[in-house]
Amino acid sequence: MTVFLPGGCSIAVRRGEQLGGCVYFLQEFGKAIWHTAPASPFDAEDAHSAVEEGRRALDDGFFPSRWTRATDRERRYLRAIAETGEPTPRSGKVAAAMGVATTAVSDVRDSAIKKGLIWSPEHGRIAFTVPGMADFIRRQPTA
Repeated sequence: MTVFLPGGCSIAVRRGEQLGGCVYFLQEFGKAIWHTAPASPFDAEDAHSAVEEGRRALDDGFFPSRWTRATDRERRYLRAIAETGEPTPRSGKVAAAMGVATTAVSDVRDSAIKKGLIWSPEHGRIAFTVPGMADFIRRQPTA
């Protein structure tokens, strides 16, 4: 039987909640704890290690599968979204951060929406379709 000592399970769940509650992410953290923990019961240190390993796994597969689908121009747009630090920035703010008018990037916005990279939760605003994407993009080197 596997048991979490006090704090162990809540650490992974809290990190999962920070990433938007995506069940797949929690599964990655759960898989990681089996790889990192020396034995059961799992403690807080095991959970912290598992969260880091889980993040690396997401950075190696889940997020790049989206990032590599984007063209260079779309990546610049996605990076501008990420760098606002807002979950749903205004399209105009993103364009301004790129130094262009909103109309100059409307085509790249549309193509990123069609690829499922971003969506429009309300008129004039955009957001990533998966939680944690902005953090992943900010960890990527700039060209």
